Amino acid sequence: MTASRFFNEYKRLGSLTKKQDLQILNLQVKYLLSNESDAAFYAKSEQDDPTLYISSLPQFAEEIKNKKKGIVYCGSNFCVGLLGDSSKVNFEELKTSI
Repeated sequence: MTASRFFNEYKRLGSLTKKQDLQILNLQVKYLLSNESDAAFYAKSEQDDPTLYISSLPQFAEEIKNKKKGIVYCGSNFCVGLLGDSSKVNFEELKTSI
């Protein structure tokens, strides 16, 4: 009975965490798109892999391209993002800031 409770809570909390990660990503992209600044958005990711970003960012691709914005997420073993204008990203700054 205890093992079943642990398993069910693990599944429930894992699902909740995924939903919250997606919500954070959506809010970050919406902030980027509504911000008047020309700077790209860089974020350090605590995700184990880039799956969240690869599956979620494409829905914003056209708007990011049209507004010539950029968003980049870097984790311990990946760097992924969308660039509407590659000149907005300072790759040297990206290497040192994240």
